[in-house]
Amino acid sequence: MVGSILLKSSKGYSYVANEEISFLSEMIRDHKLTKHNSNMGIEIRVPKVEGEVVAEVIKFCEMHAFGTFVFKDENEIKKWDSEFVNVDDPTLPALDFAAEFL
Repeated sequence: MVGSILLKSSKGYSYVANEEISFLSEMIRDHKLTKHNSNMGIEIRVPKVEGEVVAEVIKFCEMHAFGTFVFKDENEIKKWDSEFVNVDDPTLPALDFAAEFL
């Protein structure tokens, strides 16, 4: 797919991320620039990250990249962020790991 990045999780789940969103990730940006110097869509495996967590990280990036279209002000962004991290105990470290990995 042109203009997209396909992320494959540890259990083989696939998630399509807008290339603009995925370029918020230094790891993905570096991978794209060094290994795939074309406009073709690429696939990146994230083997240490669970599928659901990949989806949540993409959602977080989308909200922050395009937040000006969604949020009215900084307080709404802070509220959304606080609700985003209000998850069960095993999920929060997984999100943190995924954020560091990506």
